[in-house]
Amino acid sequence: MDKPTIRTKLAARRREMAAKETAEARIARGTRFAESCLRTEEIQAACERGALIASYESLPSEPPTTQLNEALVTAGARVVVPVHEINGRPLDGLEWVDIANRKVVAATPAILLDLHLRVVVTPALAVGRDGSRLGKGKGYYDRFFAQLPRTPVGPVRIALVSEDEVFESLPVDELDEPIDFFVTG
Repeated sequence: MDKPTIRTKLAARRREMAAKETAEARIARGTRFAESCLRTEEIQAACERGALIASYESLPSEPPTTQLNEALVTAGARVVVPVHEINGRPLDGLEWVDIANRKVVAATPAILLDLHLRVVVTPALAVGRDGSRLGKGKGYYDRFFAQLPRTPVGPVRIALVSEDEVFESLPVDELDEPIDFFVTG
């Protein structure tokens, strides 16, 4: 199956699930994701050092990140999330705001690296056990990752997905950037 077909099927399934999910179930799922993430060695180390972690604010059709972002801050990390527009003005790439004060802290990956970015929690529609990642198709994260060094020099790339969104491998092209590992919740 090709990427557009897989993307369409997975996105439709997520929309259906989001329409049926209660607020309580979403909070419980978010808590499971947060607990799973906080058990990873990489996130534990980043929190203990008060390091910078890039996360995201999930849409209803994405794995919930509200509980994760709160837990990261409580555990000692500084958390930034991307924005795609500011004051209604679309951006060419991602800019990053601190969730504590909603101020832009970085407009480029180089600035994030200077702020000692250690972990990037990335959205994904699906992942492969081989490190392949299928996003929504706009390329924001692939362009972002292409500007960052890979681990161990660069930040660890972690995708959040449901267990049924994990495959052995996914189709990739020359623009697709791999992840280091994934967390399910």
